[in-house]
Amino acid sequence: MTTYATIALPAALGDRLRAVQHLAAAPTTLGEYVAAPDRHRSFIDPSGMYCDSSQSCCGTHAEHEIAMGGVTRRTHCVLDTLLLAALEGATASVRSVSPLSGAVVKLEVGADGVTAEPSSAVMSFGLRNEDGESVFDTLCPYLNAFPSHAEYQRWADGTPEATTVAMSVAQAWSFARDLLAPAPENGAPDGSS
Repeated sequence: MTTYATIALPAALGDRLRAVQHLAAAPTTLGEYVAAPDRHRSFIDPSGMYCDSSQSCCGTHAEHEIAMGGVTRRTHCVLDTLLLAALEGATASVRSVSPLSGAVVKLEVGADGVTAEPSSAVMSFGLRNEDGESVFDTLCPYLNAFPSHAEYQRWADGTPEATTVAMSVAQAWSFARDLLAPAPENGAPDGSS
């Protein structure tokens, strides 16, 4: 299996990432995006300020849930569930609903990695092609889990307002952890952290 770092970004997505993140250059791969020294690196406040008192990240009606340490939080972005698990260094159970079919994807995050049910599950990463009113309009609707690559592709084909890429659950776990890491000093990460 290849690492997330080699996943090519469509030019439109690289250009959007450059504009939204105020990068010096448009990344051509997910690895270049993660390694960009000027990339914004604070996604979730470790103090919990990102999550409100109802333990809901990004909103109360979100389609993604993460259970850690007896607490369940809901997010609009499936990537946030992995970021939360990485930040807290905890084992976690994630339940995500596909925006296309409503099929449930379950993830188990542990010290040795992540597993998915179904095992064919993939995750999307992308941005709306035009600015939305907030990150919840521009980013969150395009970070999802799907039971298969075929379902992701049907969703992507029916979502012309955004440009996205798909990655395996294992690639998404490495991607999330590397997003939280400091900028690499010697170029792009290998995606295998």
